[in-house]
Amino acid sequence: MKKKDPTSTNQFERTQPINKEFFDVPLLGMVIPDDPDFTSGKYELNELVNNYQNKNVNTFNFSILDDAMKNCGILKGDLLSVDFNIPLKDDDIAVFKIGEKILVRKYFRQNNLIRLETADDYPSHLVVESNTPGFKILGKVISVTREL
Repeated sequence: MKKKDPTSTNQFERTQPINKEFFDVPLLGMVIPDDPDFTSGKYELNELVNNYQNKNVNTFNFSILDDAMKNCGILKGDLLSVDFNIPLKDDDIAVFKIGEKILVRKYFRQNNLIRLETADDYPSHLVVESNTPGFKILGKVISVTREL
């Protein structure tokens, strides 16, 4: 493996300290190694891809597992971008964790009660108290991506 030139700068190098659990993985295209040893497969993935933690990550991606929001245009298998720093308002679509289940639902709040609504033809609502053990608001859905 070629040694790095200590005087050259890496445009992907972080200047911020690492202290969060999320990573940036730049998807710039195919990784094509220029070292002859790599063409034989004698390498580890971390020799080709650097993974830097991002201090300022406000979003995560999530693949939806059901069709409960199909009438809002969100289908099973869609990739959702979720921002966990945007405050929720009534009728926002968000991601919630209840115990081990992850749900994508419409959000409505009245005092200490939170109502989660589906958007299918036969809606089913769930009402929880905001301090229910195992209940957590993960964030607001900010974009939907669908593979065609």
